Amino acid sequence: MGRCVFSAKWLGDERFSNWLAEDPKDRSSARCKLCSKCINLASMGEAALVSHASSRKHLAILSAATSSRSFFAASTSSSPGRLPSSATSTPAIEVCTPTTGSGATGAFSGNSELKSEVLWALNVVDKHYSYRSCQGLSGDAGLFHRMFPDSAIASKFACSETKCRYLTTFGFGPYFQELLLAHVKSVDNFVLLFDESHNSQLQAKQMDVHVRTWDAGQVTTRYFCSEFLGHACADDLLDKLSICCDKLGR
Repeated sequence: MGRCVFSAKWLGDERFSNWLAEDPKDRSSARCKLCSKCINLASMGEAALVSHASSRKHLAILSAATSSRSFFAASTSSSPGRLPSSATSTPAIEVCTPTTGSGATGAFSGNSELKSEVLWALNVVDKHYSYRSCQGLSGDAGLFHRMFPDSAIASKFACSETKCRYLTTFGFGPYFQELLLAHVKSVDNFVLLFDESHNSQLQAKQMDVHVRTWDAGQVTTRYFCSEFLGHACADDLLDKLSICCDKLGR
C-alpha cells in the first residue's frame, strides 16, 4: 500500500489555508503553523488534516489567533503610525502621523479588557520577556486581580502564554510589516540583507531577510521576513529573495 503525500491543492482549501504549510523535508508530512506541529499524512492523507483541524488544542489556538486578527484588521485600516524600536534595534521610522478616533485607538472603544491585553503583549515584546511570563496573570486567581482586587478590568484580563504568542505572531507581526512596507515604498532606495542559517528546531535552513534604508539622516535596519528552505542551492536563495522583492513592490 502506497504512502500518502502532501498535495499543493490543500493550501487553497478554505478548511486548511489559514494554518497549513508543507514540510520541506518530508513529502508525507505537513506542518500546522498555528500549533507548530508536524502532521503525519502517510496513512490517512487528507483525513489527518481534518482530524487535526477538529482537535481541541488546535481550535483553542485558532480562536486566540482569530481574535487577534480581528483587532489588527481594524488597526491597519487607518493611516500607519510609528514603528516601535526595541532595546537592541535602531530608532523607529516615522512613517506618518497617526489619526485619532480610528485604527488602533478606535478598536479599543468599549473594550478596556482587550486594550489591557494588547498593551501587556506589546510590553512582553518590547522588554523581551518570555511568553511563559504570562502564566498566572489571568482570572480571579491571577496576579493582576490579586494586585488590583477592585478593578473589573484586572478580573477580566485574559492573556495566557498561548494568546500572547498569537497576538504577537498574527497581530503585531502583520501590522508592523504593513508599516514597514509602506515606508519602503515611500523611499527611493533600500538595501535587502539576508542571513542563512540552520534552524535546529525545524531541522531546516532558515533565511532571515532585513531591509536597510536611509531615513531622517540615519541608517535604519528592520527585520522583514523569514523563508524556510529545506535543502537549497544558490538558485533557491535567489528565488526566495525575488519573492521578497515582489512583496516590497520592487
